[in-house]
Amino acid sequence: MSKLSVFGIIATTIYFACGGTLIHLQFDDFSALDPNEWGDFLAGSLGPLALFWLILGFFQQGIELRHSVQALNIQAEELKNSVEQQKIMSATAKSSFESDEKMREAQLEAIHRQRSPYLRVTLLNINGDGVGEIKLRNIGAHSDIISIKSRENIDFDAIAITGLGPDEEATVFLKVRNRSSSSNFIINSQNNDAYLTSQGFILTENNLVCSSVVYKRNIEKS
Repeated sequence: MSKLSVFGIIATTIYFACGGTLIHLQFDDFSALDPNEWGDFLAGSLGPLALFWLILGFFQQGIELRHSVQALNIQAEELKNSVEQQKIMSATAKSSFESDEKMREAQLEAIHRQRSPYLRVTLLNINGDGVGEIKLRNIGAHSDIISIKSRENIDFDAIAITGLGPDEEATVFLKVRNRSSSSNFIINSQNNDAYLTSQGFILTENNLVCSSVVYKRNIEKS
């Protein structure tokens, strides 16, 4: 029970006590009243009490409304905190997923590297006619087919080499059209397990550089 209700009950009790005392002190006068006069007396005496409780009710509703607003504010704050927690959990889950995905990709790449052929390509020499001698040494897994394709500034038909096991070597020759410009070509080596290594090379006047290496699994061949 609220303090306002207790105050109302005490005030009403005092009011009735005062009214009862008044009736007791003037009992002879009250006993002589007609019924309609009793009605007027009760209406006049209870009207202020009704108005008093109406005002108390108004204030009580205001207090309850403030409590309801406070409760709603607390719920809104809790909901906001819950949303923030959900965002943190979502970000954590996303970060964990991305980390697991990167780890899986790294493991997959490690498996591909372990099971894929890999060629160490060495430029032995280029003669005066621009013909370059290149040595291929397989330092990876067994390669069942090796194909060499020109990109730029090199004249030769596509070269294919079949069967080059670990630590085995092969030699190829290619013709450089313009030795003052760089040349580009790609070597693809693949085995029967469908593991493919694609290596890009840049050939300058007296130097050969590996520019890119891509490991992948040719699913169509697996």
